[in-house]
Amino acid sequence: MKALNLHKIFFLSLLLFCIACTNNQNKRSTNANENQVSDSTATSGISTALVDTLPGSIEEIQKAYARISNQLQDGVLDSTSFTYNCMDEKSGNVSYFSLKGNLRMIVHRFNEYDHHEASAYYYVMDSTLFFVYTHTLTWSFESGPEGSTKDNITEHRVYFIDREPVKCLEKKYVIRSQLPNNPSSESIPNDEINCSSISVAEGFENLLKYRYKATTGCL
Repeated sequence: MKALNLHKIFFLSLLLFCIACTNNQNKRSTNANENQVSDSTATSGISTALVDTLPGSIEEIQKAYARISNQLQDGVLDSTSFTYNCMDEKSGNVSYFSLKGNLRMIVHRFNEYDHHEASAYYYVMDSTLFFVYTHTLTWSFESGPEGSTKDNITEHRVYFIDREPVKCLEKKYVIRSQLPNNPSSESIPNDEINCSSISVAEGFENLLKYRYKATTGCL
């Protein structure tokens, strides 16, 4: 089974989110600028002070995301976590990050059976979800040199305003272990999709229940 590294995935997601923040008006066409935004550009000049104003626009969501990311990197966020195992079918880790008692982010990493793993990052302001990034990987063996594998990856980015999803992005790509050059996430443009086709808020609400009462069993 493959194992995800929380820190690696988090900082990768930061880069990917910054890339995806440019408006995707033509879906998979003229989105080159989206793939050229760097971490430093997206986060420069953002204060790490406690701000509890819920974002009310896509631009404000971007700024709030960058601010929380800076707070995490600066080590000012407190964290608690727990691991769980659901009858050896699903197991994972849930981490809560807060500033002065105010929840800022929940990270949920989990594996299901042997060939499926995922990470979900929920960004929170004023006790309300405003952005979600998910990374799902399903892998399988394939023909080729012994041990060759194929990773099918799906990423989602969902923006919330007033608790409603207002913009949903999706990208899918494949990584093959036997190929020397595989696509990187930042090179894949997003598709803007109908938000009714995905559901992420329920996962956030469920994880909130365990913030002060962790479990070792099924979520």
